[in-house]
Amino acid sequence: MEYEKGKTVAEAALAAARLRLRPILMTSFAFILGVVPLVLSSGSGAHGRILLGIAVLGGMLAASLLAIFLIPVAFAVVQTLAHRRGGPIQPTPDTPMIPVLQGDGDRQSAPVAVPAHYVPEGER
Repeated sequence: MEYEKGKTVAEAALAAARLRLRPILMTSFAFILGVVPLVLSSGSGAHGRILLGIAVLGGMLAASLLAIFLIPVAFAVVQTLAHRRGGPIQPTPDTPMIPVLQGDGDRQSAPVAVPAHYVPEGER
């Protein structure tokens, strides 16, 4: 959203990273702390629980680090490459627009106008 408001790709990626940091950390730490009893288990069958706990804990740490650092970098790379290639197709005032209903089968929102070239031929 920040990129669409006119900020540079780097500024938009940093703003998004700052915005997402707290929720990612809170969710990750809650999950990781929930796995600690598995890692510290004892008694019969403890080795299996310890191995499972270590694997889950390590996976969650890796996923958290990827979400914090890799996603903003991937956004910056993709946006930079898209900008070099001319950017996404932007509708012009004379682009034909088609109303499309959004939502799942039971609930539908108001129709949203999208450019005709975004809608497959069979769905028009």
